[in-house]
Amino acid sequence: MNILIAQPLLEKELKQLEREIQNYPDVDVLIFPEGYVNNNVELACDLARKFSKIIISGHKQPKDRALIIDREGQILLDRAKYDESILVESEGKIIGFMLCDEIVIQGMSNLKATKIHFVVHPIGVGMFSDD
Repeated sequence: MNILIAQPLLEKELKQLEREIQNYPDVDVLIFPEGYVNNNVELACDLARKFSKIIISGHKQPKDRALIIDREGQILLDRAKYDESILVESEGKIIGFMLCDEIVIQGMSNLKATKIHFVVHPIGVGMFSDD
């Protein structure tokens, strides 16, 4: 499984996501920071389906939310910050997701012992910095 981790600038559209999908056709999973998808969840689902990619990011509706979309454009995970952590499965991989300070405040201790392939913690700080 090829994974691309991006640090984009915050934008109203998903142009950077679409550009990375096109520039790296061998990538299976694109991880963009929490908050990046913003109000473009439907567009992210369309891009995932059109290019057969797994997209992991986040959005606000109105609270910060974790988002995992599969290759068919189906939402596998859409949960609010501080809600109970859950695991999702995509293509035989078990994926965990932590937003922002959840790592400090709640962790993932509520989960049953199981094999987790990876945990995503895509903090969005870089998108909000002029640097």
